Amino acid sequence: MPQPLKVLQASAGSGKTFSLTAHYLTLLFTGKNAYREILAVTFTNKATEEMKTRILQVLSGLARGDQKYDNVGMIILKAHPFLNAGLLKIQAREQYRHILHDFGNFSINTIDGFVQKVIRSFAFELGIDPGYGLEMNTKKVIEEVANRLNDKLTTNPKLLKWVIDLAIDRIENDKTWNYHDDLVKLANEIFKERFQPFDKALQVLLLDKDSDTLFDEYTKLTRSKIQDFESALKLVIAEAAAIFGDTDTDTLNKKTTSPLNSLTKLKKGLLSEEQFSRLSTYVDNPDTWFKKGCQSDLYQRLNPVLLRLFDIYNKDLGAYNLAKIVFGKFYYLRLMQEMTILLKDYRKESGYLLISDAPLLLQGIAGSDSGNPSFIWEKMGNRYTHFLFDEFQDTSVSQWESFRPLLKNALASASGKHTDHLIVGDVKQAIYRWRNGDWNILHSGIKEAIHREQIVEEQLDSNYRSTEQIIEFNNELFDYAPRALQEVLNHAIEDQADADLLKWWQLKGYNSLVTEVYAQARQLPHANTLKGGSIYFKSINTDDEEEDTKLTAEAFKKQALQLTVLEIRRLVDQKAYTYNDISILVSFNADASMVVQALMVAGIPVISGDALKIAGNLSVKLILNTLKVLSDVRSESAIHKASCINLYAALRGVKLPVQSLIGLKNRDIERLEDLLPVKFCRNYQNWLHLPLAELVEKI
Repeated sequence: MPQPLKVLQASAGSGKTFSLTAHYLTLLFTGKNAYREILAVTFTNKATEEMKTRILQVLSGLARGDQKYDNVGMIILKAHPFLNAGLLKIQAREQYRHILHDFGNFSINTIDGFVQKVIRSFAFELGIDPGYGLEMNTKKVIEEVANRLNDKLTTNPKLLKWVIDLAIDRIENDKTWNYHDDLVKLANEIFKERFQPFDKALQVLLLDKDSDTLFDEYTKLTRSKIQDFESALKLVIAEAAAIFGDTDTDTLNKKTTSPLNSLTKLKKGLLSEEQFSRLSTYVDNPDTWFKKGCQSDLYQRLNPVLLRLFDIYNKDLGAYNLAKIVFGKFYYLRLMQEMTILLKDYRKESGYLLISDAPLLLQGIAGSDSGNPSFIWEKMGNRYTHFLFDEFQDTSVSQWESFRPLLKNALASASGKHTDHLIVGDVKQAIYRWRNGDWNILHSGIKEAIHREQIVEEQLDSNYRSTEQIIEFNNELFDYAPRALQEVLNHAIEDQADADLLKWWQLKGYNSLVTEVYAQARQLPHANTLKGGSIYFKSINTDDEEEDTKLTAEAFKKQALQLTVLEIRRLVDQKAYTYNDISILVSFNADASMVVQALMVAGIPVISGDALKIAGNLSVKLILNTLKVLSDVRSESAIHKASCINLYAALRGVKLPVQSLIGLKNRDIERLEDLLPVKFCRNYQNWLHLPLAELVEKI
């Protein structure tokens, strides 16, 4: 009898979509309306549409007897011995028609889409307006709440005092007084799952006190911890410095570089961890203090004081560092707590449900593992007995907590004839942390939550996407890199941790965790894998390869863009590739815009979201900047003139000398005939009297 749940580890290009489609179709042929009982969950709308399209394509192909889909047909026939090729065609045609005529129950949803279905069914029980709107743009909400917070300062003097204290603290630490940007960044945490336990704990503390009193008490407590630690250290350091000041330093080993010299600096309050670390090597180690043959009673007088110093330092350093970190964040925590209150008000007033609220609401509806969530199906009008999860490494803790009772309930009534449920993912890809994804769930959480005898684990180890040499390179990389990283982590723990921490590290299995995650990363070529493939790796470390100078972010991007242009030209001119053979991947959208501009300036045709925008076209940019020059915004006129000159030169493929962009603020348009069209420079004043549409045509 097959296990009811399959966990499939599937790397990129390993045939994951094929496996999902084949599994769905295997379940589809278990009954006439089986599609109503299957819930497939993905993470993006695009993936949802792709899966729906693929399933319908294969069904249509099976109904026509298309040999292209024979491999899927064989899998279905193997799972259903009562079927033969003729019956498969007939039933595929029927299933295809049933789905098309009942498309609303063809349940392939994004995880957010399914959650919304459940919440709308339970709107009355949750006290939500059935016509609620869903707000996906958390950035917009944060800005709105931050503005409400600023408005509240005029009516709440205690809150205003917190803001003033925060501004003073920032100024004292050489930062701008304006806290708004930092607050907005930190406010993003409100929408994350890890904020919820903190907020619940805070609400418990606020049962007995108001916010201002609570935060005042904790601020005083942390400030007291910081001051007590520093005062105790300074007192002992002053005593040690006085003893050291009476010493003939000529007797010292390494007279000028001896760590004992740092006592005079420590006396001034320079509490550097590096200085303490160097000084600690002298405690109970008289052989390092003096030159050979030199005698002094300094060790007998000073060493006991150093012992007291390091007793205080080692015992209370952790609490001191924690107090310093927390103290610096108390202002923000107080303001964030105020923002959570304003956020609740925003929800009530706007009638919106935030996308971040949805998993928690579903978790509350589904209940715990011990409950029976079948009432959810009764309320929704759907009963799902088969679950398929795609990209499971992106599942967050609250999403897993929501789906786990539903899955466990379905496992309890498994058919026993087929593998009813499928979870597909790749732990390696969890590094991206999309939507609060937690890789631990796929790595070990499923096995901890569900009986192991109910789970079968498989891996797709063939790569159908890459050429042979690319596969070999990836195998080498993912064999070496995890071992190297694990060694670095283990050595760091062994060198710095105490026995208890080291034992905990090993007990949790962290000493082999990285290598375990990547243990199944190796992929195999398949029968049709193409030979060849190449990797060109370039590490940009310095501005000058002969000098070890630090590379700035701007300098790196400039070099990377230059190398990208050169490599594209090499591939096209020397290797006979065409431009549409080449794709460029970047980390951020801002980088994509920069690459597109660099390629367009270099005369390389490029297709991208930014390149297809009208506003991204060089000619349109030139028209807009020309209009800004004509509007004569004095403060920025030189910038717009420079932009016009650069864009006009780029469109003509002309390289400008740098000096042509100097002193533009004092040069009228009439004096730019050497850089801009003569007709424009001589006639622009007359053009200003034209209607806008005609003016744009002239430009």
